[in-house]
Amino acid sequence: MRENCPRLIALIAALVLTVSPAFAQGKAPASQVIITAAAADPALTTLFLSGDKFDADAAVYLSGVPLGNVVVGSGGETLTASLPAGVLPGSYRVFVIQGNGKPQNATFDVTLGSTGAEGPAGPPGPPGPPGERGPQGFQGMQGPPGPPGVSGIVSIAGWGGQISNGLTTPSPGGTYVFAGPFTTVTTMDGQRITGAAEAPLAILTGGPLSFRYGLCFQSTGGGALTNFAGDNYSVGELNPVRTSWTAAATRVFQAGTWRVGFCVASFGNVMISYNDNDFVNGWVMVTNQ
Repeated sequence: MRENCPRLIALIAALVLTVSPAFAQGKAPASQVIITAAAADPALTTLFLSGDKFDADAAVYLSGVPLGNVVVGSGGETLTASLPAGVLPGSYRVFVIQGNGKPQNATFDVTLGSTGAEGPAGPPGPPGPPGERGPQGFQGMQGPPGPPGVSGIVSIAGWGGQISNGLTTPSPGGTYVFAGPFTTVTTMDGQRITGAAEAPLAILTGGPLSFRYGLCFQSTGGGALTNFAGDNYSVGELNPVRTSWTAAATRVFQAGTWRVGFCVASFGNVMISYNDNDFVNGWVMVTNQ
């Protein structure tokens, strides 16, 4: 193939000077033929070209050797031609020369025959720099409320101590006072306080005297004592025989700090003196509902 190179070069020069004077003078025609790709079949019998503005009378040369059986596809975007018998694999330059009074030409380098095996992939390159931060998207709609959280104990407090024998409740009834010591707890909005207490109470003489009793709460900021049970309070009867009275209750609170303890109040229009008492004991716990 190398022995034929001088003869092929001379032939190419002759073709360029005689067939395509416009190409030899470096003048581009008004409508230039374009080759965008070139390849051959595995048997090296047919050359395939793709591009634009191929004419039906196009002449095709492979390194100066004319090719036969030139066929231009519809639209002038494809072209096929027969390769010479015995053409060897290698790199060639394809020439397309067209006449019709306006010489047109194009060249393209093509490799005929099989190529070597694909080599192993190279290592990945370093990561590129981060891109600019995009604009912030619109805020989505608020989703539905989630399920309620797990119920649990937040705190537990207890109290105990002597109930004074000077304990009194005024007349008329309904005003509660703590019977002995109490405890203090803090709640968040919607938390629950649950508790129980017992208090031994009696009067030395007389009776029976009706009285109200239960668990009461009071804000540390002040205000009246309030029975957990509201109007569902319990009524007992005091006698000279000491009796242990028991109260249990639960209630949901708003956020705040509260005094909680066993409480008593007169029931009728009689002031009561609780003058034979013992120790009060109780507990409360704050929970999430």
